[in-house]
Amino acid sequence: MPSKAVPSGSNADASTGTPSLFVRHFPVATLSTLVNRMRQGLPPSGELCVTFDDGYADNFEYALPILREHSLPALFYVTSGFIGSTVQAFWDAEAQIESRWMSWDQLSQLVGAGHELGAHTVNHADLSQLTAVAVEQELAGVGCVEPHLLLHPADGRLDGSVNRGVAEGSPRVGGTRRQ
Repeated sequence: MPSKAVPSGSNADASTGTPSLFVRHFPVATLSTLVNRMRQGLPPSGELCVTFDDGYADNFEYALPILREHSLPALFYVTSGFIGSTVQAFWDAEAQIESRWMSWDQLSQLVGAGHELGAHTVNHADLSQLTAVAVEQELAGVGCVEPHLLLHPADGRLDGSVNRGVAEGSPRVGGTRRQ
């Protein structure tokens, strides 16, 4: 799941795959489609979901045209408190790069192009490090994007307060990833 997108033809690390690889070897589906199939009791059949993390402007600038070119649907997990802002993410600051976030209009255009938006908390907080009240606030503020698709930055650590906060928000899909 890439966070940042790069112009095609650049020398970027392609370890996360390329659209032509996806199209040749996998049927690509939206996450909602896969979740609905699983709810119907249908087994997964090798589908791939293309996802992007955080809501970076380059996802719109570089990834969207490539997705269009290959007719690929994608899910964009956005950190709602960053959208349309000049917030500098700590990990970008450490790498000495500028954080540039999509605008609300760009998110609307993604949805209009058939892509999905998912919630990635309000402030990209590590939910496993927060109090139950703070977890609730991070999850409650994501209502501006699809609250039923949630990926939270807990670095794979799920504890009681995080699980309760996610369950109370009733997401259709909840997840985290290990780094």
